Amino acid sequence: MQDMPENFEVYKSTPVFTEDTIPKAILNRHNTKKGTWGKLNILEGEAIFVDLENEQEIVATPDRPVNIVEEAWHHVKLSGPVKLRVDFYRKKEA
Repeated sequence: MQDMPENFEVYKSTPVFTEDTIPKAILNRHNTKKGTWGKLNILEGEAIFVDLENEQEIVATPDRPVNIVEEAWHHVKLSGPVKLRVDFYRKKEA
């Protein structure tokens, strides 16, 4: 997993989703746009971040958020009850 660039800041966040309210788009193959990184934050439970670029599965927990690299294809798998939020980052404006 790559570190978030130091000069990036949060510019928006999703609502908190549960296993019942998470949009299907997050559970299916998608990517972030150029210049946008994401961070998968688990508030309760855990989820599996599937990195399709590197063919890896990473277990995300409240103590282990996952950075999502710009333009990287991925999806999330749920393994049980969860509360999660995705924060989106971009380069700080001067």
